[in-house]
Amino acid sequence: MTIEAVAWYDREAGTYTLQATAKAKREINRITKETEGWSVTGSGYDPKNGKMIILLRKAFENKNSWIKFANTLSFDVHELAKSGKKKVINGRRNRKRR
Repeated sequence: MTIEAVAWYDREAGTYTLQATAKAKREINRITKETEGWSVTGSGYDPKNGKMIILLRKAFENKNSWIKFANTLSFDVHELAKSGKKKVINGRRNRKRR
């Protein structure tokens, strides 16, 4: 599985944005299925790397509900902080399964 996901919080809109990148259409379908209820705000294709990109957006009540949702995903999600640093928010769960 080659899904790479980065998420960040938009304070002005009060929503989380999830940017996911995958090589296969099957993986994009998996992302779409696991993020049911999210609105697709953009999509594209990177011909240089041969990857498809999808942008999704959803509002959560608080940060804990966002983290609880992220833990249900089958792929690691890196959260982008205001400072620009990335932090895996659901990686511990995935490491236990491996």
